Amino acid sequence: MTDGIFILYVADQDRAKAFYGAVLQGPPRTDVPGMTEFPLPGGGNLGLMPQSSIGPILGEALPEVLDERTLPKAEVYLRLGDAEAALERAVAAGGRALLPFERRSWGERVAYVADPDGQVLALATVEGDPMAGHAVPEAPSEVGPAGGPRPTGPGWYIANLADLPWTKNPRFGTANSFEAGERFTGFGLHVHVLEPGQPACLYHREDLQEGFLVLSGAARVLVDGQDRSLSRWDYFHCPPGVTHVLVGAGEGPCSILMIGRRDGARRLFYPVDDLAGTVGASSAIDTPAPPEAYVGTPPSEPCDSPWPKVLEE
Repeated sequence: MTDGIFILYVADQDRAKAFYGAVLQGPPRTDVPGMTEFPLPGGGNLGLMPQSSIGPILGEALPEVLDERTLPKAEVYLRLGDAEAALERAVAAGGRALLPFERRSWGERVAYVADPDGQVLALATVEGDPMAGHAVPEAPSEVGPAGGPRPTGPGWYIANLADLPWTKNPRFGTANSFEAGERFTGFGLHVHVLEPGQPACLYHREDLQEGFLVLSGAARVLVDGQDRSLSRWDYFHCPPGVTHVLVGAGEGPCSILMIGRRDGARRLFYPVDDLAGTVGASSAIDTPAPPEAYVGTPPSEPCDSPWPKVLEE
C-alpha cells in the first residue's frame, strides 16, 4: 500500500474541518468542495466528505446515506503524545466528551469524544513517547572480544565494531550486527566484508529504501541489469523497487556499510538473472519468498571480528 484515506461522511464540511483542524493542530492537505483531507500522525489521511456528495454515489446501495437525519457512524482512534490537550481542544471546538481517560482492557489510556456529526473520536495517550523527555537508560553490556563494551539489552550504547557480533557465510561473506542488545525497529544497519567476486546476498528488489557506503577496498553493484564499479567512499542510493546486489571486487576484501528501512511490510522479489548468475547471486526461480530463493544456502556461523584489520589491507 502506498497511501490510505479514512473517510468520514459529515453533514457540514466546514464545521467538520474546523473541528479536526483544532484536534490535529494543522491545516488540511486537501480542501476542495466535496473533500477535506488531513494527514494523520503516524501515516495515513483522514477525509471528510459531505453527506450530499456521497449520497449520489452510494444512495441505491446504502439508502441511509440519503437520510439527512442520520449518518453512518464510525470511530477515529488516534494515538497522540498530547492526548490530554487534544481532548481539551476537541471539546472547545464543539465536540461532546463521552468518557474520560481511563486505562482500557487492551492496556492503553483512552478518552472518548463525539465530533459534531456524532462520529466517535478516541484519543489514546502514547506511553513511552520518545519526545516526552523520559530517561532512556544505558544498555547493559558485557566485555567484548576487543575489551570494550558489547550491549546485551535495550537502551543507548557506544560500542566498537571489533566488540560487536560477527558472522561468516561461505557464500555471502562476513557481516557484523550493531544489534547486539535489541533489534532496531526503524532501520537495519551492518558492515559487510566481501572477498573479490563474492556477493553480499541474492539479486533482489524490495519496497523499502536502502543505502550502501564503501568504507574500504573496491566493489561492484549489479543494478537493474547494469554493472557499476564502486571505490572507497562511493555511496549507492537504492530507492524502493531497484533490483540490485553488491559484489566484492579488486585485489582484496572490501567493507561496505549497509542501511535499510524497516518501517513497512518489506515486500521482496528475487528474479532469475543471467548477469547476477555469473557471480552466484541469482535465484534459481522467480520468487517473492526468501526461503525459496535461498534454498540450499548454508547458515552463517559466529566468527572472530575482522575489524579493523580489513581496513589495513
